[in-house]
Amino acid sequence: MLRTICVACLLLAVSDAYAQAPIQLAYVPPAEWQSPGPTSTVSACVFLGSYEGGGFLPSPELRSSPADFDEAFATSIATFSPGQVLLALGPTGQRFNLTVDRVDPGATNAVGAPSLVIRVPTRPTLREGAWLMTSAVPLRILPRRPARLDAFAKSLFRARAGELWNRHLPERPPDERPLRFRLRNPIVERVDALPGVITVRIPIDIEERNPKAKGRNIHDERGQMFFLYSTATRRIIREEFGHPEWSAHSTVRTIKPWMFLQAGPNNGVYFVGQNSAGWESDEVALFDLRTGREVLTCW
Repeated sequence: MLRTICVACLLLAVSDAYAQAPIQLAYVPPAEWQSPGPTSTVSACVFLGSYEGGGFLPSPELRSSPADFDEAFATSIATFSPGQVLLALGPTGQRFNLTVDRVDPGATNAVGAPSLVIRVPTRPTLREGAWLMTSAVPLRILPRRPARLDAFAKSLFRARAGELWNRHLPERPPDERPLRFRLRNPIVERVDALPGVITVRIPIDIEERNPKAKGRNIHDERGQMFFLYSTATRRIIREEFGHPEWSAHSTVRTIKPWMFLQAGPNNGVYFVGQNSAGWESDEVALFDLRTGREVLTCW
């Protein structure tokens, strides 16, 4: 009887330890972010953190002061190995398995070098990206839905866009500062799991002088304004002006949601998306949709 109880206790302890084991995470960005190459492989970034204890937790190296991103990456990438099978979730919720093709712990030393390469049956399978994990995480993919802006929100965003522009314009050298910008049509989205919050991306047309042809200005359409907005309280939760080549020391930030998801016992709502700085940056992050803050960084 005692032996039976002890064996049962041991099995329970092993089961509990397994349940609490950190689950490592990665993400395959959408196809437009993929480098040219064989159709059977795609590159992925590795999240500097894991899912454990019912939530997403940054790597220990990022919880110290100062945060050590290089060491966090080294620890995270070491959990993946060639031939390893990963569970994957597509943007519509489809589940499938993928295999690690190769791992490059030194990828951060070369611009554009992938840290993790995934082998897939055909490239179109991951055209809109995929969430990867070493074992199952209790999460579900949330379908995105279009939303509309009322007159108050439109006026608010116009005003804030002008303020963001004026704030970041001095980050450009005086002889490279654009003349003006124009807001284009906004892209407004929401998810049913958090109906009081919307994401708003407003592409912008930036007009600059053409040094080679006077009177014929250049138009740059790579910039955007991003707003995370509460329709319930009519306030902006987070706002960012973004551009891929603003200046090397700028504080601009391009945020573009790619996938919305709900995870954990508290049903937290998140989105994975572009989180690029203002100069040759290809960062990705997991964001909390309620607060707009970065939960995990993906390298």
